[in-house]
Amino acid sequence: TTTAATVPDQTFTVTPNLGIAPAAGNVGDAVTANGTGFAANEVGVQVTFASTPTVVATVDADGAGSWTATFNVPPTPTGDHTVDAGGPTTLASSVPDRTFRVRPKLSLEPPSGHVADRLIVRGSGFLPGERGISVVYDGLRFDTGGIGAVRTDANGAWEAALTIPEGPGGLKQVTFVGDQTLCAATDGCPAIFNLMPSLFINPDEGRVGDLVDAIGRGFKAGEAVTNFVWDDTDIVHLAPITADPRGRWAGAFRVPSASNGPHKVGAEGGAGSLVAEADKPTFTIMPAAIYFEVAGPSGSTLVRRAPFRVGDTATVVGEGFIPT
Repeated sequence: TTTAATVPDQTFTVTPNLGIAPAAGNVGDAVTANGTGFAANEVGVQVTFASTPTVVATVDADGAGSWTATFNVPPTPTGDHTVDAGGPTTLASSVPDRTFRVRPKLSLEPPSGHVADRLIVRGSGFLPGERGISVVYDGLRFDTGGIGAVRTDANGAWEAALTIPEGPGGLKQVTFVGDQTLCAATDGCPAIFNLMPSLFINPDEGRVGDLVDAIGRGFKAGEAVTNFVWDDTDIVHLAPITADPRGRWAGAFRVPSASNGPHKVGAEGGAGSLVAEADKPTFTIMPAAIYFEVAGPSGSTLVRRAPFRVGDTATVVGEGFIPT
């Protein structure tokens, strides 16, 4: 019978290992790194990124020499970059390197807004020192600072600002043209910007019955404005309103009976355009006033705020009071 004592011992050596997931993505993406085979309870293991190492995470191993850390891809040009790890006991030179591929990406800030708002377009993971980049918004090319003025920095990042031009509301494609990196090879390109309706009123304070001019922007081209909204109540505009090919329109309404103080004003279109609650302008009804309604010719009603003729039959009307 063969006993263990008669069998020569063999040595199994546990070597450190490193894994990452995912192995490709964009600047700012979260990456999880897993280490095994490090020293038991090793303190201060550092995860590094790129050939010129940048420490992106520091972690301690458990009793089995394992650890997990999550980091965000730092600003880096496009291409393959080395991910490594090492600690005071387990040297980085003994840990197999892993490769993370950075892809270019296009992003917008904010992703939605209104005509005349400022839009920031950013690129990351491009080639370092890349020149000749221009932003294209809804087919319109913006050469901010002149053609070729936008160029990437040493990390392949760039930024351009533009003012949203007049145009019908809805989803707009934002792309770019450049001398090297192509939109088709860029994550998030085309980016989508949501152009939302906006409303402007003048004046923004007055009394019940006053005439208020209104201008809408960012509505659908040719869209009929169905009504204005006073707080939560629909009110009628004074004449039919239709947005022009750029999504712009002008109209007017009279201030309805309401208590004094601020009131939200909105507008709705027949094609679904709606001024968001947060974007509604405010009309403030001035403090209480009293005026007279006097019978006019053929039974019509004349509203007078000044003295009227002796013998007129008048109704005293109060407005802008606080409801009881």
